[in-house]
Amino acid sequence: LYRGLGLTLVMAIPSNVVYFSGYEFMRDSSPLAQSYPIINPLICGSLSRTLAGFSVAPLELIKTRVQAVPTSSSKSSRDIFKMVVNNCYQDFKLNGASSLFKGFGLTLWRDVPFSGIYWSTYEYLTHKLKSFELFNEEESDDPTKLFMRSFLSGSVAGITAAVFTNPFDVGKTRLQVAFE
Repeated sequence: LYRGLGLTLVMAIPSNVVYFSGYEFMRDSSPLAQSYPIINPLICGSLSRTLAGFSVAPLELIKTRVQAVPTSSSKSSRDIFKMVVNNCYQDFKLNGASSLFKGFGLTLWRDVPFSGIYWSTYEYLTHKLKSFELFNEEESDDPTKLFMRSFLSGSVAGITAAVFTNPFDVGKTRLQVAFE
């Protein structure tokens, strides 16, 4: 159940640094921020996710292939990892650098709309919930109101984005595990 966890942890640092710092930088410096408060997070979230996805795409391919090896395999995790990396290297020699980005198009079809939908929904709900006393921490010193507002906004935004983008996740996984 934990196969590929090491790669997931290695990918998390560059991916999240690029994604979150990119989003906040673009959101705060965008000329659209004041005029288009709903479109701005959609565009900034989409662009930052594109950059983050590109920064770890080859590792994502390796991780997906490592996870796709049947559990009935008698090989050790180290042997499976070596086999998959060797397979990717052979594919790279035959087909060039583009082979390391197999499934990246579908990854973008999953991640870019997810981020755009997520951030625009999150920012909209966060703003709207501030008008309710239950969620407005500015009128009191209660940090739980900020937590409740963020939790509710993030939950609804995540569910909404996942419903729209899950089919692309299934397609990406099927494409990446299909060894040619």
